[in-house]
Amino acid sequence: MIKLVMENNLPQIRMILGPPRSGTTVLQNALCEAENTQGIYEPIRVETFEDKKPLQYLNFSVFKSLDDPECHPEIKKQPKKTFILKEAMGYFLAKLGNRIIPSDKDVERAKPVFIFRDPYDTYNSIKKVGWYPINDFISIYKKCCNTCLELKKRFPDNITVVTYDQFMKNPGKILEKICKNWGLKFNDNLLNWKKSVFDKISFHPNQRERMLRDGIHNTLLNQTGKLSDCKPKKLKLNFLERRKIRRELEPLYKQVSEIANKDFPDIYANTGAA
Repeated sequence: MIKLVMENNLPQIRMILGPPRSGTTVLQNALCEAENTQGIYEPIRVETFEDKKPLQYLNFSVFKSLDDPECHPEIKKQPKKTFILKEAMGYFLAKLGNRIIPSDKDVERAKPVFIFRDPYDTYNSIKKVGWYPINDFISIYKKCCNTCLELKKRFPDNITVVTYDQFMKNPGKILEKICKNWGLKFNDNLLNWKKSVFDKISFHPNQRERMLRDGIHNTLLNQTGKLSDCKPKKLKLNFLERRKIRRELEPLYKQVSEIANKDFPDIYANTGAA
C-alpha cells in the first residue's frame, strides 16, 4: 500500500468533477472500493429547506484542517482515511468555475479527475430526467470544460481528464492509473463492487434508493470483461438542440477528449461528438 503523508494536519482528499450525467457517480463508487477510502457525495453543494423553500449554499469544510472546528464531521471521525469527493457541476456550481476548489494548494492536494461524456449523450440523459432546458445545459457544459482546461493548463501534473467513452472501453486501465496517481492500491473490487458503498455518508437517501433499484452498482463488468450497456434510452433531440450542441459544445468536447487521450494514451477517446 502506498503510504499517504498527512501534512499540516490536512486530511487526504481526492476529487471527481464533471457535468451532470457524465459518470461522476459511477467513477466515485468504483474508486471507493480501494482500501482505506470513504466517499462523500457532493459535499460542497448543500441543499436544505428554509420556510419550505429549497435553499442551496456552499460548504468547503472538506478542505479544512483536522484541527479546524469547521472541518467536515465525517472526516474528523476517520482522519486516517482517504476521502473521495464527487461533485457534479450543475448550474449552481458551474458558475463558480475554478473557485469550486478554494486554493491552489487544495488543487494540488485533491488531484482532481474530470470526466466528460459526449454532449449529445449527456443532454439526452439530462432531458430524460427533466433537469435543464438546452440553454442552461449549454452554459453548464461550457463552464465545466473551461474550468477543466484552465486548471489543466495551470496544474498539468495534478489534473487528470478522462472521457466516459474511455471508461466504458477499459475501466480497469482507467481505474488503475487513477489509483496510481492518487496513491491508492488498485484491486479487483474496483471492477466488481463486491461490497456496498451506498451509505448515508456517500449518498442522499433518495439517491441511494434509486441506484440500488436501478442496479447501477452492478453495471461495471459482465462475464465478457466489458462494461454493460448503461446508456439511457435514446430520446430524440430536436433540430435546435442538436444545432446548439454542434456549434457550441463539439469544439470544447474535442479539446477535453484530446487531453484525455494524452492522459490515457492506450485508450483512445473519440474526439468528435456523436
